Amino acid sequence: DPRWTSATFNSSPSPGSSGDQLGVLERFLVSHQTEIKRVLTDTFGPLTQRLEAMERRMDQLLAQLHSKVGQLGRDLSFG
Repeated sequence: DPRWTSATFNSSPSPGSSGDQLGVLERFLVSHQTEIKRVLTDTFGPLTQRLEAMERRMDQLLAQLHSKVGQLGRDLSFG
């Protein structure tokens, strides 16, 4: 995004205090909060969904493995 450049944040020393500089940064972030949230949601939303699906699948596989190991243990003890 061309708006997100080093020129967006004044990197040269200003006559104001660091508190003033933080105020400018805070106003910038607040004014772009909705856009930032949208970008993060668009970026991390699908990734989160995929990770949750992987976690569910790993839980299923672990339950299957546990069941198979239990069955194998029973088979060996009765064999």
